[in-house]
Amino acid sequence: MFEIFSINFLVFKILSSFFINDDYKSYKLASYINSYFVSICVSTNCILNLFNFSDKRYYNTMDLLFAYFLYDTIAMLCFDFKKSFLFYIHHLSFVFTYLYFNNLFDIYKYEINNFFLCEISQIFLIHCWLSLTFFNKKYFKINAILLLLTYFIFRVINFTYYTYLSLVTNLYIFPICLTILSMNLYWFYLLIKKAINI
Repeated sequence: MFEIFSINFLVFKILSSFFINDDYKSYKLASYINSYFVSICVSTNCILNLFNFSDKRYYNTMDLLFAYFLYDTIAMLCFDFKKSFLFYIHHLSFVFTYLYFNNLFDIYKYEINNFFLCEISQIFLIHCWLSLTFFNKKYFKINAILLLLTYFIFRVINFTYYTYLSLVTNLYIFPICLTILSMNLYWFYLLIKKAINI
């Protein structure tokens, strides 16, 4: 797990050195690229595990996410301290879940892989940011539609279902699921609002 954290940090430092000298801009671009690769790895691993195509244990996904959220929280504190408080709650909710409920990972393998399919929407979120920064508006609109669609399916519908499931099966994890669902609903509202204004 700490090896993965070190890799995240190393990737961030390497990416930062290739980009603009301004620390914040380098942080932003390196952070998006790092997040992009983590999202691809996690969603691919979840899909492979759900269809039994992978011989890797699913908790590799959990280790990767734990290392990423821990790394990104530290990076936000160093480079983007004024970031929305919700990002800190989001990241630390996962870190807490990983540390406190890791004994449940074996029991809820299928649910965990379904839960983290939400990372698919993150891929399109980063594509939107990159298309606004480097490409044209048409490319952005295509990604914006895919973002809204995947966000609604994997972060609104999927999280609502698993929040309900946590309520009826494991009350201990319910508050965390409810917190993350609330943030997802709020962020979806912001995405819709932004889409209407474009």
